[in-house]
Amino acid sequence: MLLSVVLAPLVLFSASPLLAGSRVAVTVNKVRPGKGMLHITLVNKAQFLMRKKLKKPLQKGIVKPLGKSVQYEFKDVAPGDYAVQVLQDFDEDGYMTDNWLGLPKEPWGMSNNPPIGLGGPKWERAKFTVTDNSEVVTVSLDLR
Repeated sequence: MLLSVVLAPLVLFSASPLLAGSRVAVTVNKVRPGKGMLHITLVNKAQFLMRKKLKKPLQKGIVKPLGKSVQYEFKDVAPGDYAVQVLQDFDEDGYMTDNWLGLPKEPWGMSNNPPIGLGGPKWERAKFTVTDNSEVVTVSLDLR
């Protein structure tokens, strides 16, 4: 009996819809259909622009690009600041392929489609804030 009195609030609390994370619906435009795979990642500030395969994003989806636009949804996203980064990995090696100048050879993009300057896009321009409501993010791929 004592155990059920102690555990009951935990069960009710864990089943509460208030604890369920938000959803982030991502639409990726300017996709080249049938080429490689789309890597769609949800990252925080510390993970932003990490290009190495071994760095784990908060969430990641890999999608076969069948059309010029692709939809993907991240679930159970806690409130906070995030960015979405997308790579169309033509050679399917899991990395962004660069040319001899270090410029991308594969289409990529990120949330808010920030301008690219020297040193790459800035966190402040790419981030968006997730609250208790669902968020909608649009990313346009480009070879910039």
